[in-house]
Amino acid sequence: MITYRQALPTDIELIAQLHARSWQHAYQGILTDAFLGGAILDDRRAVWQERLATPADNQYILTAVEDDKLIGFVCVFCDHDEQWGSLVDNLHVSRELKGRGIGTELLRGAARWVRQTSVHPSLHLWVFEQNLAARRFYAYLGGEPVEQTVKNNPGGGNAVSLRYVWRDTAVLV
Repeated sequence: MITYRQALPTDIELIAQLHARSWQHAYQGILTDAFLGGAILDDRRAVWQERLATPADNQYILTAVEDDKLIGFVCVFCDHDEQWGSLVDNLHVSRELKGRGIGTELLRGAARWVRQTSVHPSLHLWVFEQNLAARRFYAYLGGEPVEQTVKNNPGGGNAVSLRYVWRDTAVLV
């Protein structure tokens, strides 16, 4: 049985490991091979250490756990952007468990939190243009691509990213 709960400081290492594995699989050809094969875990560990040890007031991290194993998480920042609303900064599910509705439930959980917390009803995220599987997932859930930009990648290089928006989180809940 999958349970969903708010992240705890004790989840830092598990979230960092899942995040690194997810990037290593999904971002081949987008992020540099040197980064994906080298410093990625240390990089992600530093991010999650900061986020969970000293969380921002507008931050919410929801995890999915099955049999005491962390299998997914979403991180959202409420009212991050005046125009686009709250930001989904990360949404990751263990590769072998995709297609079971875990990512959908995590995004719905983030949307419910935003609806309770935010003054702005919309939700947005950035996704690499080359990440076709994620783009299909977000479109399936009603996300609308509204703009693109070139962003600097962790570990060097850059890539085109698209902003997907849910103008009203009600469509997710």
